[in-house]
Amino acid sequence: MFQNIWEENYAKKVALNKYPWDFVVTFVFNYFNRNLPKQSQKILELGFGAGCNISFFAREGFDAYGVEASSSAYTHALHFLNQEGLKANLKNESFTTLSYTNACFEMVIDRASLTCITYDECQKVFYEVKRVLKKDGIFLFSPYSKAHTSYITGHTHENFLTTITQGSLVGVGDLCFYDYEMIVEIANESSLEIIKCEHLEKKDMASSSVHAEWHVVLKNKEKSI
Repeated sequence: MFQNIWEENYAKKVALNKYPWDFVVTFVFNYFNRNLPKQSQKILELGFGAGCNISFFAREGFDAYGVEASSSAYTHALHFLNQEGLKANLKNESFTTLSYTNACFEMVIDRASLTCITYDECQKVFYEVKRVLKKDGIFLFSPYSKAHTSYITGHTHENFLTTITQGSLVGVGDLCFYDYEMIVEIANESSLEIIKCEHLEKKDMASSSVHAEWHVVLKNKEKSI
């Protein structure tokens, strides 16, 4: 499910981040294979948005790929990469079904994109991620947490999406917030092994609001079919 609010925001040139997210940079440098040339290692980002992380992969010499449902974000990312003299393989399509062959990526990265779809849809994406990852490939999953003020004060529907009225996530559409049990369940169902699971909270003492998210690292220990 693609929420139109993201197309509207990108069309208005909102959320066009220029620099990569610090935890994505840390993740890549912690987990890429130092025994292989960077250019031989394929990294896929789900919901690449403005292309800030994609540009980092390409600049560092990795074989960069990305999928994005918003046509405005896709167009901006292409222009941004061209301006920077960088190359990446980008697709303007949904990531619930990935149009890539089995076992072709060393890394797959989600920077708060899967938190924008329902839990059922996210389960389907996990199976797709498992399929396209090479054996021992690594997946970064970063949904928002149920400890977040925007979840606690929001209204959650039957599909696990929460309509947000307060907190730091106002204006980004309905989101699916996760607790640890949900993360373990979705990992087990897709046969991806959790090798690191961090819960991060930031409290604004002025407003007493909490921003909370998960940084989960998973490994594909099995050979893809």
